[in-house]
Amino acid sequence: SNREKFAFKNTLICLLKALEGQVAIVELRNETSVKGRITNVDGWMNMTMTGGTFKNKTRKIIKFTDFFVQGFMIRFVQIPDHIDIRKAIESEV
Repeated sequence: SNREKFAFKNTLICLLKALEGQVAIVELRNETSVKGRITNVDGWMNMTMTGGTFKNKTRKIIKFTDFFVQGFMIRFVQIPDHIDIRKAIESEV
């Protein structure tokens, strides 16, 4: 949609879109985290991840094959060290 395209071009969601195919840690607002390969990011920052682990509040680790994260639940995303942030943003804009 046009709103989704606008969000990609005018927010840092384009950086998350550039992380598709990369393994990253996503920390959530409810003090849990997910580590896995980002397979899709949409204009509302919703993410689909595969092949990773979910760590709950008690630090229990649960493995998963597919995981969906709603954008509003994301506190922050740990960007892998090998990613050049400037180039990643420029490649998506």
